[in-house]
Amino acid sequence: MNFLNINYYIYIISKLTKKIEKKFKITLFFLSIPRILHFFFEFVLLKKIDKNNFLKVSNYFLEKSILKKNKISIISGGIGHDASFEREAINLTNTAKIICIDPTEIGKQSIENLNSQKIFFEKKVLFNSNEKVKVFKPFEEKNNFNFSIQNLYETKNFEYIEAIDAKYLKKNIV
Repeated sequence: MNFLNINYYIYIISKLTKKIEKKFKITLFFLSIPRILHFFFEFVLLKKIDKNNFLKVSNYFLEKSILKKNKISIISGGIGHDASFEREAINLTNTAKIICIDPTEIGKQSIENLNSQKIFFEKKVLFNSNEKVKVFKPFEEKNNFNFSIQNLYETKNFEYIEAIDAKYLKKNIV
């Protein structure tokens, strides 16, 4: 079976799917072949988290064995208006410090509201180098604080912001 035949069969399946959706007024989006394959690979390849070995901190899981042994330093990038992870991580007894990196004013305010000696804030972009980086801003600046280095918003609205990398943080701050 060559590449053209595979494309033909995908085309036929797509065409039939659209006919079924129109006729029965339903969506089969979640039953598409890529979604089913994705679900299958997730189910087979990814391990289930053993909740006895992990501590849930906001939307993240930290391994308890590491937390018991060491004082930990956390690097957290892209805070925005949600500092729930940092708020919960402060209360862990073995958190030495949390380094928060966010180029926005709202990120800075979110961290300042936590008022903790364990938190250090850098108003920069977390990147793979220490230089100024072209950062694109979304169209709706009032409610969207997500900046993009890859111009996800396809906008011409950008600015150059100082970047910082994890190696520098580990060497100089952590």
